[in-house]
Amino acid sequence: MKPKRIIVVGASAGGLRALHLLFAEFDPDLQAAAFVVLHTASDSRYLASVLNRTSRLPVKTAQNGPIESGLIYVAAPDHHLTLESEGIRLIQGPKENRHRPSIDVLFRSAAFTYRQAVIGVVLTGMLDDGTAGLFYVKRYGGITIVQDPNDAEFKSMPLNATNYVQVDHIVPLVEMPSLLNRIVRQDPAPVSTETGVDFSATDQMRQEDAKSGTPTLYVCPECQGPLSELRNSSLQRFRCRAGHAYGLNSLVYSQAETTERILWSALQSLETKAELEKTLLDVAHIKEDPVAYEEYQKRYLDSQRGVKLLEQVLKLSNGEGTMD
Repeated sequence: MKPKRIIVVGASAGGLRALHLLFAEFDPDLQAAAFVVLHTASDSRYLASVLNRTSRLPVKTAQNGPIESGLIYVAAPDHHLTLESEGIRLIQGPKENRHRPSIDVLFRSAAFTYRQAVIGVVLTGMLDDGTAGLFYVKRYGGITIVQDPNDAEFKSMPLNATNYVQVDHIVPLVEMPSLLNRIVRQDPAPVSTETGVDFSATDQMRQEDAKSGTPTLYVCPECQGPLSELRNSSLQRFRCRAGHAYGLNSLVYSQAETTERILWSALQSLETKAELEKTLLDVAHIKEDPVAYEEYQKRYLDSQRGVKLLEQVLKLSNGEGTMD
């Protein structure tokens, strides 16, 4: 049966508990289809079976195909979950906000395709995935719901969403199931895919980004390609030519990770260089070669100073002390 509403839900840290509580109170006759992206470090292949233990609606891992009412679909591992006019489409596109699947990708594709029939829900989580997606849900006439940041186990995702989107409802988790049940029951807004375009939501997302992109001096932490800044109202995003995309908070976090990884690699390389130079120094000492000994001693001491400097930089980047 065709759903009357499309519900898209995004969560990250603390999200598994939140989803259990949310789905346990869904109306078992809910005339809607729900789609979930949960960022988790654990094996997400078993997420559907875990959620099925408490959900009042059947939960299944999303696969390519038509959408059925009364089901909850969770994103498959390492695939973006997108919604097209024909139904569900899984793609292995570039990561967005450091994740695949990404909440933003799901939300934007739903908004482009199903417009006012979409209800977007952002739950507990870190950084800012979901904000840009919720912006598009609002832009295309859907209803936006965010967990009250003071109620969320991790506030960052709800706070970012409320800062950049004119959210329709900000509620604690305990009130969210009844709100969703009521919206679907009283305001069905039947699903329609009359979007006025003859290409997929994925294509439309690319065209939207291409139109609003402005070159920057920043590079992508994932592939080192140039980043363009994408601005819609006060919302700020970044995308590289390969397609990796970031909110501002996610970009800062990813760049910090990349910088730390490069620094640790440089430290390891410099320590190796110092050890080799120490070996050359010892050989010069054994051979009683004062000229070589003096040269290698200088190189070794310079490398040792570099090692100490990099160690200080790493401590500083982790908020541990100050430079001498």
